[in-house]
Amino acid sequence: MKRAVESEWMPHFPNLRCIRVSGCDEMEEIIGGPPPYSPDEQISLESLQVRYCNNMRKLLTYEWLLHLLNLQSIEVDECKGMVELISGAGQGQEGSITTSVNNTPSSFQPSSISLPKLECLKLRDLHQLKSIYEAPISCDFMKRLDVCRCPELKRIPLQLRLCEIEELPHIWMHEEENWKTLVWDHPDAQAILRPYLRKGPDWLPNAIELFAGGKDHPWL
Repeated sequence: MKRAVESEWMPHFPNLRCIRVSGCDEMEEIIGGPPPYSPDEQISLESLQVRYCNNMRKLLTYEWLLHLLNLQSIEVDECKGMVELISGAGQGQEGSITTSVNNTPSSFQPSSISLPKLECLKLRDLHQLKSIYEAPISCDFMKRLDVCRCPELKRIPLQLRLCEIEELPHIWMHEEENWKTLVWDHPDAQAILRPYLRKGPDWLPNAIELFAGGKDHPWL
């Protein structure tokens, strides 16, 4: 089984809210084929959870993400082959875009993406992951970001809406150097979040955990 859902199936599941995939070593992608939708049409999918799919190199393509503005949660764990979360390449063009992953020429120019309902992004034990996406991602209401044991990931391309709120998240890092080498798309992210940095062996090596204290206090 190389994909969880074929693109032509999607219009037949108008109320689909969640896709969960676990332990499918032969799976290469979540949705196969180009989106069968008009440019402005959105679908109902709210949650993606993928675990132990070691042959999967990307989670989604840029073309599909344009129709997934209702996404609230993305979780990817222990997918050994995952190189990029969102690929700019279309169907049959994987690896043809110019990215930090492969540096090969292409006519595709990454465009910024808005995920207005995304609240949670968890990336864990993705040892080959080098890119979330090559352009900024606007996430105005994110409440939690986990990045654990993703040693090749150096950039967090999230455009953060850093609000003045009563409680900001704590950030755990095994070593301060890991924090210093991260690149954020928001120019003031490190400066604003730096006072909430916590160091030491009590947390996982090479890990960041950012989370808001309550549902009604978005920190981004």
